[in-house]
Amino acid sequence: FPKSVGSILAPKRLLLWKEMLAHYGYPDCCVFDEVTTGIELSGTAPFVPCFDSCFKPAKITEDELAETAASSRKSLLASIRSSGDDFIDCEVFAKTQEEVACGWLEGPFDLQDLPPNAVISRRFGIKQGSGDKLKVRLIDDFSASGVNSTVQVDSNAKLHTLDVVAALCMELLRRAPNKKWLGKTVDLSAAYRQLAVSPRSRWVSFIAVFDPSSRTPKIYAMRALPFGASRSVYGFLRVAHSLWWLGCK
Repeated sequence: FPKSVGSILAPKRLLLWKEMLAHYGYPDCCVFDEVTTGIELSGTAPFVPCFDSCFKPAKITEDELAETAASSRKSLLASIRSSGDDFIDCEVFAKTQEEVACGWLEGPFDLQDLPPNAVISRRFGIKQGSGDKLKVRLIDDFSASGVNSTVQVDSNAKLHTLDVVAALCMELLRRAPNKKWLGKTVDLSAAYRQLAVSPRSRWVSFIAVFDPSSRTPKIYAMRALPFGASRSVYGFLRVAHSLWWLGCK
């Protein structure tokens, strides 16, 4: 693996996953290849045969995005400033440093060290919850930078909504109406950070965040999937669907 991919995937039992997909006849074994080469953040998403067909064209090409990269970097960095809330500013930057320590981010970088076609997206935070449960969620805005506008898809990911939970409950009751059932939800920690960004997408993997100490923007490169990129959603749900399939089998 390239270093940026290997650091994210090292703890995962990838060959076991691949063998199980093949053994049970999963219709999208190519998901293994996308994971092990890293998920790209721009351009056309791979076709997923077990998803519904749904064509969504790109608004701009990757070449068009690259052509405007130099001017967009200047305007983006000029717009990076305090949110007006010291708590959010400090939490966002502290969480960013934690991601660097985890190997999910790389940097900081000086602007002159970036490639000529580098696209920078803005990172900011939003408050969630209240009281003791108050936390700040990081958002990487790959829409404003134009990266999401290059994404084209021809298959629609299947989301497991509450209807799926209700259907599961009904099936359990039909199969064993006299049993008592216990339900539990499990939340995957740092879900998107479990998957790596492809080295081919390094030019669109850069983010800028406000540093409350220096009052200046700091630039980093994403190694793990960002929360805010369209391709992150498609890549993650593709993997999640394969794991759900194996669980059912």
